[in-house]
Amino acid sequence: MNFQVYQLTVNEDRSHICYVEATDIGECLKICNLKDEEFKKLSVEEIVFLGWLSKTLLLIQTKHTLIVYDMVTDRKKYNIFLKDKIRTILSRDSTYFDYVVQLTVDLLEVKRYYFLNGQTEKIMSLNTISNDVEFLGREKFERYYVEYERIILKTLDVGLGVILDSWKKDTLEVVNKDLECKITVNDKICFKGSGYIDRAYMLEGYVLFSFTNFLKPRTLYKLYLNGCLERYSCSNQFPEKILNSHFQLGNIQKKRMGNREVPVVVIEPDEFNFKTLVYLHGGPDTYIRNEYLDFVEQMLNKGFRVIMVDYSGSISYGSKFYKKLFNNNGEEAVKDIESILLKIRMENSQIFIMGESFGGYLAVVSAIKFSDIISKAISINGFTDYRYQYIFSVARQVITKYFDITISKNNPIDLIENISSSAPLVFIHGEKDVYCPIKQIEVFIEKLRMIGYIDVKLIKIDGEGHYSMLPRIINKFYSQFIKEVV
Repeated sequence: MNFQVYQLTVNEDRSHICYVEATDIGECLKICNLKDEEFKKLSVEEIVFLGWLSKTLLLIQTKHTLIVYDMVTDRKKYNIFLKDKIRTILSRDSTYFDYVVQLTVDLLEVKRYYFLNGQTEKIMSLNTISNDVEFLGREKFERYYVEYERIILKTLDVGLGVILDSWKKDTLEVVNKDLECKITVNDKICFKGSGYIDRAYMLEGYVLFSFTNFLKPRTLYKLYLNGCLERYSCSNQFPEKILNSHFQLGNIQKKRMGNREVPVVVIEPDEFNFKTLVYLHGGPDTYIRNEYLDFVEQMLNKGFRVIMVDYSGSISYGSKFYKKLFNNNGEEAVKDIESILLKIRMENSQIFIMGESFGGYLAVVSAIKFSDIISKAISINGFTDYRYQYIFSVARQVITKYFDITISKNNPIDLIENISSSAPLVFIHGEKDVYCPIKQIEVFIEKLRMIGYIDVKLIKIDGEGHYSMLPRIINKFYSQFIKEVV
């Protein structure tokens, strides 16, 4: 059974922590008292954000509502649904709180939410590349102009993933770079690992952090200042000691591949059976982190090599690389994929390509354009018509940023009009996806079959939407993927 934790956060006096504990069958919220090691479980599903409003008030955002939990009274107060996904809380009083919402990697908004009537007021917007700032009430909110670089931009995960924290006399720095991470306390390196640390806090005599890598689900650990490591559990009287080797991975390399020098992560199996999976992340404004992906170990066990691609438009490679896809209709990313396929084709009997969301779109385009190389393409919650996306998707800003919809270029629904061949296509799609609505997939498949192409399949995931971190939901998609490839 997969077991993961996420959304670790600590209150202002460092007396309590909270986090979500998720398995294949469900999830719960845990609040732990660090002084007496007592804990409380709350039954709350599909949490997207946790943040402390005070020492005793916890803000819980789910897909459907806002909840304020009071530890003193042990009561939950439900608020009007807030459609924005909160990135971080900046400040609050008894009637409102201010928060950051990230629209894209380079566009942030700061908003104020009023508890009493559920109204939202926009304070300012920020472009993190050009540093353009727009205020909606300059006199009332201009203090954020001074504070945003320090408070807001440090919440962005671009370039190096850096976490800074301090408590009493101790200072903490966490750096995630390439596939490695390290923890420094008081200017002394205390920990190095092959993985990714997404949350870390300096506490009394130790660091509490959540760690994951491609093969290990996200788990909480305690790092004492003497270098000892334990797996954290707020109910465990006999904590499990962990060796540093637990945090290391072999057979993994980050390098440049193909004649376009595309950044990739290559994970080698113990015994290569001449089959390769090319994985394309979504976004596209994200990048491959050394984080748990539950299909990787299964692929390696079957002898597959896994190549994860940071195609043009991915972040952490500078603004020039990031901007390559702007208004480009996917062309630079498609060229990157072709470069990789040409590099590996001679040493593989089968090449599979799989992508999520924007990566799913690229997998479909690749299946059509490079059908002589690809054995099968799998799209998970991807799209097949960027004009349809512009009209019906809630993520229209992604389309306007990356596509010129007045022309037909790398649009799958148009590409198949002159199709001569295509690799077999499998679509795995959430029925309730509002970011990439499933109707366009159904139209695309119907059009393919009308022209005589039958090697295409749609697997609908009942009741699910576009994306979730929860193991029980992720497993619904990737169990289907494994069946199609292995």
